[in-house]
Amino acid sequence: MTDLTALEYSIIKTISKAHHLNLENRLSEINVRTRENTGAGRYVYFEACVAQGLSCADGDYDGGGAMVECPSVPNGLGFILTVEGGMPVMLEIATYGNVGWAGEEEGCRVI
Repeated sequence: MTDLTALEYSIIKTISKAHHLNLENRLSEINVRTRENTGAGRYVYFEACVAQGLSCADGDYDGGGAMVECPSVPNGLGFILTVEGGMPVMLEIATYGNVGWAGEEEGCRVI
């Protein structure tokens, strides 16, 4: 079972499809170690031993043109998934511009 939020799940699924990372069927194996809401975004750090047998090319992956539409954030949110050692290690979600976001997800969706 995963402890990704619904929004985090949708974001990683979108990134995986955009960059052919083949994570879509393995999302339940990704476990969150910590979350840090910064006031303008969120860092989500994953357990070191995620998805046994999973291997992605190292790098930073965006949504391939997708973004998060959110009622409380006028310009939306962008996101990046960092892969190191073949494993997802961190998801960054951030506002565009000088706008705050307290991390509330109600009504937010990937578009």
